[in-house]
Amino acid sequence: MKRLPILILLLTILAASLSAARVALVGGRIYTMTGPPIENGVVLIDGDRITGVGSNLVVPAGFDRLDVSGKSVFPGLINASTVLGLSEYGGLVPSTVDTNETTHPVTPQLRVTDAFHLDSRNIPVVRRYGVTQVLVTPGASNVFSGQSALVALSEGLLQEVILESSVAVHINLGEPPRSTYGPRNRMPMTRMGIAAMVRQTLIDTKQYAEKVERDPSTAPDLVLAALVPIIRGEKPVIIRAQRLDDLLTALSLTEEFGLNTILSEAADAYKIADQLATRQIPVILGPVTTQPASMETQGAIYENAARLHQAGVLFAISTGGAQQAGQLPFEAGMAAAYGLDKEEALRSITINPARILGIDDRYGTLESGKIADVVVADGLILQPRNRVVRVFIKGQEISIRSWQEELYEKYRNP
Repeated sequence: MKRLPILILLLTILAASLSAARVALVGGRIYTMTGPPIENGVVLIDGDRITGVGSNLVVPAGFDRLDVSGKSVFPGLINASTVLGLSEYGGLVPSTVDTNETTHPVTPQLRVTDAFHLDSRNIPVVRRYGVTQVLVTPGASNVFSGQSALVALSEGLLQEVILESSVAVHINLGEPPRSTYGPRNRMPMTRMGIAAMVRQTLIDTKQYAEKVERDPSTAPDLVLAALVPIIRGEKPVIIRAQRLDDLLTALSLTEEFGLNTILSEAADAYKIADQLATRQIPVILGPVTTQPASMETQGAIYENAARLHQAGVLFAISTGGAQQAGQLPFEAGMAAAYGLDKEEALRSITINPARILGIDDRYGTLESGKIADVVVADGLILQPRNRVVRVFIKGQEISIRSWQEELYEKYRNP
């Protein structure tokens, strides 16, 4: 029994030494996202912070030098919309899917943190593509589907990887709520029904907030209480809309209720790019590779991102799905192939999502004082042939080995 305190002490010392890792990445092409790339640069990581970035930095004593000559160094990539951790095997194994609570169309009180699967085998796969943070969102089947969370793809306990447990409330317009509830002959069966349900719920929320202010002993209502911060402008609302008329409905609701709106997916966003720029409404674009495969995505084009950038709209690129979350840099690469400047494509998966989510004071660039989420790749990360070789999250190097590689090594031909 006397050995237990000693063991605890040794583990504590080991943990402290790991958290105080001091690393210098030397000789790489540094994409800071604050200016042009730095050739033959240095990035200093001390603990969980970046303490220096430049071309002529002297590596202080006590730092481990890692030669990354010939490599490119980027901020950790941020996927601003994915169901990673909520869906393991999609439709193949329903018991592994926790994306949609389809028992009622109004469920803003739901939090993805209550369903996030910390040991999802998809996480290491996504991480090996340089994605270090994700906004985990509820699915799109409900009109109000719940609250998203910002998650670091590091290793550790749930409370260590959840950076923010309630980032935004999600509203979904268009086809998903209709296809979920329409066949059951329950409201909403039409776009009119969806919009009416949003309006009535927000009106009810205002009345509830006023009642609680007058009488603090009012019985709590989890549904309406979850919406009070968005009608007060204290928390953003992310509105999923694809088709032009749904996007215009989102703008109308924004103006009517004074919402702090972020648009999501937005296949037709390029059609109202000037309006979005004027109103300063940011967009988290769904996959750039979205096809005109449904009535609401008939207008999808690969040039969507380029046109939004030309109009001056702040936008990020995302992937949506769980298994697809690692394809983030290649979605940005596709946008670059269709008119978006490569630097802007990189910004759309680093600093832009950080700004949209309000975390750019800590993430999204390689600067002194920022959290040390750093990715090293063979070349420009937008190209599939340029593999990620190192990933640091909160200053700690994380393995990029995944179960897919293990299967390959196990079953490959001798």
